[in-house]
Amino acid sequence: MKPEFLENYRNEHEDTLDARTYDFDWADLEPRLGEAEEELEDRDFAALASALQSIIEWIIEGADFTKLDADAHVGRRAIALFWTLNPDYFEGVSLTALANRLGLHKAMLSAQAAEARRKFGIKNRGQAHGWNFGKAEPKPPETRKGGALAEAAMSQLKARLAAMR
Repeated sequence: MKPEFLENYRNEHEDTLDARTYDFDWADLEPRLGEAEEELEDRDFAALASALQSIIEWIIEGADFTKLDADAHVGRRAIALFWTLNPDYFEGVSLTALANRLGLHKAMLSAQAAEARRKFGIKNRGQAHGWNFGKAEPKPPETRKGGALAEAAMSQLKARLAAMR
């Protein structure tokens, strides 16, 4: 059994005058690393603006705003990015479970999450099995028409049409 951690434990053989026992000077270190600035400078705002712009550009990339489903496209990409950043935003569920909650085929969110992972270089515990991180997308076989997303969309459409009958 692991012994209990005692916050105020003091070694009885410790020399209290020994300088090594003093706390580390974090107040001196933080300014040296540029992390203790009281107010952000213009360069900080410029960097934040650039990062936010690249995120927004990625989220709206490929959306055709002349079509009615543009909001769904943007929403799926945003959800995939947010899940990739931290699955706890969605109660820590898997991407498959999240897709099921949203009434989507898992391939629709998976492709977007994988793209976000490659674009921003982020990975979460739910993507630990991703063997192809950083590799180019594999070319689909020539016999297929449209790829995994198209197949998922067609599968969903067929299921909805069958349910309407």
